[in-house]
Amino acid sequence: MKKITAITLLTLSTSAAFSFDLGDIQLWAGAGANRSALVVDWNDGKTNESTAWGFLFDGSATGLDLLAAIDAIDPHLVVETETFSFGTAVKGFGYDADLDGNFTGANDHYKSGFGYPGEEGYWSYYIGGPRTDFPIWGYASAGPSDRPLADGSWDGWSFTPLDSSGETPGVPTAAPVPEPATLAALAMGGAALIRRRRR
Repeated sequence: MKKITAITLLTLSTSAAFSFDLGDIQLWAGAGANRSALVVDWNDGKTNESTAWGFLFDGSATGLDLLAAIDAIDPHLVVETETFSFGTAVKGFGYDADLDGNFTGANDHYKSGFGYPGEEGYWSYYIGGPRTDFPIWGYASAGPSDRPLADGSWDGWSFTPLDSSGETPGVPTAAPVPEPATLAALAMGGAALIRRRRR
C-alpha cells in the first residue's frame, strides 16, 4: 500500500511539474476580457526553449493580432513575418534574453526559415483550445492572419528541422515581465519614432 501511495504521489508531482495554464503566464499584451496564449518552441536544446506569453482582447482578433501585440510589448522577442498574396507567414522568432542586440548569448534563441534548400528548417503553426490549461495541439489549417482567436485559445509555433517530421510545442516557461527601465527605454524609443513619422 505504501508503494502505491508513493507512486501515486510521484506521478501527481511529476504531472504538476509539467503542467502549464493561462494563469501561469506573466507577460500579457493588449486589453480586454478574452485571453489567448502564444507558445514559441525553438527546439534548440537550450534553457527555456519553449516560452509563453498572453494576449488580452475584446471582440474579434486573429493569430496575427496576437503576434503583433506580443512582439510590441516584449523587447526581448523578435517576430519575423513576410506578406504574400495569400496572407502573412512567419519566417522566424528570436529571443534576445540579455538585450545585447544579437542572438548569440547562452540563453538567447533564434530560428528562421521557410524550409527552402539551404535553410535549417521552418516554423510549424499549431492551435489549441479553447481551454485554460495546456492544450492538445492540432496543426493549423490556415496562417495566423486567417486564424480567429477565441477566449482560451492557444497558438503555438514550433521550429521544425528539415530532417524531422516536427513536434508540437513543449510545455513552456512564462516569459518574464521586462524590467521597468527596459520598458521606459522602449516607450522613449517608440515616442521618438512617432515624432519622426509625424514630421
